[in-house]
Amino acid sequence: ALATGREVVLDKALFLLGKDSEADLELSGFFCPRVVGLVIREESGFRLVDVTNGGRALQVNGRFKRDSWLKEGDQLEIRGTKMVFHRGVPVGH
Repeated sequence: ALATGREVVLDKALFLLGKDSEADLELSGFFCPRVVGLVIREESGFRLVDVTNGGRALQVNGRFKRDSWLKEGDQLEIRGTKMVFHRGVPVGH
């Protein structure tokens, strides 16, 4: 995934997104919860799951999603942070 001009490698089975210092991808912003979502790596691919109460924190290709399988090139927005999902080997590896 590409976040704020940098590459983030989803190298764990469970990847935490949020403002919490324990998050694998720390996000900022007043309205960003401590944990906003998870990226779950499964045999068949990657799932993005919104864990907020309202379920309107994660957008995939401009639509709010509670649970979405990620595809190459998906445009993600998580509480104002924009990213692009890429499958494959990270750049420089």
